[in-house]
Amino acid sequence: MGENFNISQLPILPVKDLVVFPHIYMPISVGREFSKKAVAKSIDSFSSQIIVTLQTDEENENPAELKDLNKIGVLCKIIKFDPIAKTSNYKLLVQGIKKIELNEIEKNDNILFGTYNIIPNLKYDITNIKNKVLYDTLIKDLVYIIEKGFVSEALIPIKELENPIATCYLLLSITLDSKENQKILESNDAKKVVERTYKEISKQKDFINLKDDIIYQAKESMTKNQKEYFLKEQMKAIRKELGEDGESELDSYEQKLKKIEKFVSKSSYEEIEKNIKKLKNSFAESYEASITRNYLDYVFDLPWDKKSEDNLDIKLAKKTLDEDHFGLFDVKERILEFLSIRKLNPKSKGTIICFYGPPGTGKTSFAKSIARAINRESVRIALGGVKDESEIRGHRKTYVGAMPGKIIQSIRQAGVNNPVFILDEVDKLSSDFRGDPSSALLEVLDPEQNNSFKDHYINLEFDLSKVMFICTANNVETIPPALKDRLEIIKVSGYCEEEKIEIAKKFIIPKTLKESGLDSKEIIFSKDVLKEIIRNYTKEFGVRELERQIARTCRKMVKRKAEEGKVNPVVLKKDILPEYLGADKYSAIEDHKNGVGIVTGLAWTPYGGEILKLEAILIDEKGDTILTGRLGEVMQESAKLAVSLIKNNWKKWEIDKTILVNNRIHLHAPAGAIPKDGPSAGVALVSAMVSLLKNKKIKDSIAMTGEVTLTGKVWPVGGIKEKVLAAIRSNIKLVILPKDNKKDFEEIPELLRGKIKVKYVSDVVEVFKEIF
Repeated sequence: MGENFNISQLPILPVKDLVVFPHIYMPISVGREFSKKAVAKSIDSFSSQIIVTLQTDEENENPAELKDLNKIGVLCKIIKFDPIAKTSNYKLLVQGIKKIELNEIEKNDNILFGTYNIIPNLKYDITNIKNKVLYDTLIKDLVYIIEKGFVSEALIPIKELENPIATCYLLLSITLDSKENQKILESNDAKKVVERTYKEISKQKDFINLKDDIIYQAKESMTKNQKEYFLKEQMKAIRKELGEDGESELDSYEQKLKKIEKFVSKSSYEEIEKNIKKLKNSFAESYEASITRNYLDYVFDLPWDKKSEDNLDIKLAKKTLDEDHFGLFDVKERILEFLSIRKLNPKSKGTIICFYGPPGTGKTSFAKSIARAINRESVRIALGGVKDESEIRGHRKTYVGAMPGKIIQSIRQAGVNNPVFILDEVDKLSSDFRGDPSSALLEVLDPEQNNSFKDHYINLEFDLSKVMFICTANNVETIPPALKDRLEIIKVSGYCEEEKIEIAKKFIIPKTLKESGLDSKEIIFSKDVLKEIIRNYTKEFGVRELERQIARTCRKMVKRKAEEGKVNPVVLKKDILPEYLGADKYSAIEDHKNGVGIVTGLAWTPYGGEILKLEAILIDEKGDTILTGRLGEVMQESAKLAVSLIKNNWKKWEIDKTILVNNRIHLHAPAGAIPKDGPSAGVALVSAMVSLLKNKKIKDSIAMTGEVTLTGKVWPVGGIKEKVLAAIRSNIKLVILPKDNKKDFEEIPELLRGKIKVKYVSDVVEVFKEIF
């Protein structure tokens, strides 16, 4: 709880007619002004810690000296604090922590403060056979009076408390008056405390037996309805005497249950009804009542009967998607197909969509646009780093601090039962000893099962079939196979330069100017300047870094405006851009330069395509090929394969065998800190080695990709769009692609295809004809 027992002086709350024991929760009503000030001071300055002690004289309205208080009191923690409606009193719920002895008290600003010594809490030796028999008999009698209905079900947890002294303190606080309880508190003999508790429980047992005899005699003269009426009236009177407004609260729960009756399953209805009955039979300030009340409040806050009406106007949806995002035509087309099916067949369960692609390409914002297009609420949960299954399914409400999982929490936040639900970064889920959250998502994302999803906290069936789930990911390879099987993967590729310029003009610049408080005429970004920023200040497939650089430029202007009050309009040009953004961060000048043994390859990463430089040199010694640059296992195999291929074709390719035999090849991939792997560098590896052995320079502005077999055939590879985008960004003029990847290149928008030449090859000999 974070208690700090090193505080030498604490506020004192004198009480007239109750004793708080260590370990026990106790409600206290505070009315005297100096007591209310002590409570406020405790909460504000002493971490809600306060000393509660019984007055020596109940009639004393202004205790001010040590003799006015019992020296033995309890250090407490204020757990709950509420002003009582229509009165000036406070209602507290405190928990006793440690028994203390007051040394001195003083009055300051009409608040009593006390210095104290901690008295160790009593411990009852349950390993002693006599002690164990006494305590077991006490618990047996307690169970008897609970089963007889003499006390509320709220006391049932008492018999499960592991601390015998805490059990006794709680029972004595219910059965004895304050003076007797003060004597118990002052006792330092644990056995006497248990014996006194047993004596009181035995009295209650005897009283029940007597009461049973009386009731039995009158039983036949009382009908069932009379009995219920009598008990209800008794309950009302008790609640009224305690100052509780429980009846209206319970009535409210029952009315809410009737309201959602037709929207919940029969088993769920019965479970909610059971909890309302449990609350009826609990003391309002008991721990169990608090748990049940929180549970019912949460259940009735869920949108069982609330949903938003879909707007399935396909033309309007297309317009909305175009307004929010530039390009991504294939993705938009798939979304419109999805919505069209929903329009023609509203009961269709459809599929779960997963957008995947490099960061900053608009996957999450695209999902939000879908929600806007069909007039639905949207909620988002970030799954990156989630390791605990209970974050998806929740904790059972019996645990301290239990709460529902992210799914039910987000549904409650949305306020409707059919939102667009964005599961962000689904590829970054992980698991540990607390369970596998991806397994918990299997039920959530299965249209055949999620109509009766059960969160551990609410333990009721909730229909998720109306929810439109949309996932996002950077790398589909890391999504668990069972989860991936439930998703329809839609690729969101990176943007080319022209697309980025249009995105900047239509979305980024207007948004940034608005946030910066600038007028669109005060700073103007020309197309050439945007090109300069994209080429020399960003290196990405999305537009996040571009947005940062534009925002950075605007901040410089905002600072000048704030200092001078007014600024002259600025048309940004290339030559003044360094004043705003500093020197170039990236340069593509050397990316297209090749040479003898130097070749440009194309690589795919989860964050888009990359230019991959490969360099080869000869070492004047015999031995195996040296491979450096953090090459992965597959790429190392590709290099070994290239060596074998060359040795098998040296004569055909006019390579000097003596150079091959008497020298050692050292192959290096620069940027050695970055891991590199995959078979798609096969063509580049063979080309670099052949160029080195024949001492022939490879043409500039050429990049290549493709897997090579032992027979010299060039096989297709993946990530063609990302690789081509990387080539365009680096000013490559010609890319060499496997012949079987022609269909992938033709799927790239024509705007991009026109920016670069392509040569398709089916074996490495065709590659040599192009590069030398």
